[in-house]
Amino acid sequence: MLYTDVSVSLMQNFVAILLIFLLYRYIQRKITFKRIILDILIAIIFSILYLFISDASLLVMVLMRLGWHFHQQKENKIKTTDTANLILIIVIQLLLVAVGTIISQFTISIIKSDFSQNILNNSATDIAPILVFGT
Repeated sequence: MLYTDVSVSLMQNFVAILLIFLLYRYIQRKITFKRIILDILIAIIFSILYLFISDASLLVMVLMRLGWHFHQQKENKIKTTDTANLILIIVIQLLLVAVGTIISQFTISIIKSDFSQNILNNSATDIAPILVFGT
């Protein structure tokens, strides 16, 4: 996890969560303007929540999705494919952030000619925007 300014973290969280929602809608083939606006509003809420509980907010997102499926269903059956798609997208996003952190750390190390272990802590504000555009 990168410890940066609140505004940089909020931007990074918003972009990551919005990309999760957009990819999820793309897989569902339900991309409309109204859904994109709703997803932006939900991404804002979850990005603020992400500041407080970190990756656990992604678990809350999955649990809320499961609850929404229960609410919509007349029977007590869950559409596991939709939830499995959402979980898969979240796992891919987490892996991309991990790989992006490593690549960004290496890039900053080359630029600053500093290959110490502290480069991630010292340059977190520089690395976070690279991560946003890299993922």
